[in-house]
Amino acid sequence: MATTPTTADLLAAYRAAELAVLQGQEVRVDLGGTGAQQLWKGADLATIQAGIAKLERKLAAEQAQSSGAPRIGGLGFGVARMDGY
Repeated sequence: MATTPTTADLLAAYRAAELAVLQGQEVRVDLGGTGAQQLWKGADLATIQAGIAKLERKLAAEQAQSSGAPRIGGLGFGVARMDGY
């Protein structure tokens, strides 16, 4: 049984694909552990970079949620003390 890749695993795969495409290579990737493969070439660079941006946002949200930081409506916030301490 294949394990489901984490967001960090997918982000690493996208970054490796970006580097390979920038070096003129074609990259065949298995996204999501399904066994279905996709071929990326230089023309797909924008798609890869958009995927990286999306995964970076998702990973940041996961890390913020797991940190236990206070949140209201999905937005993190801080509390300032106004008494000089």
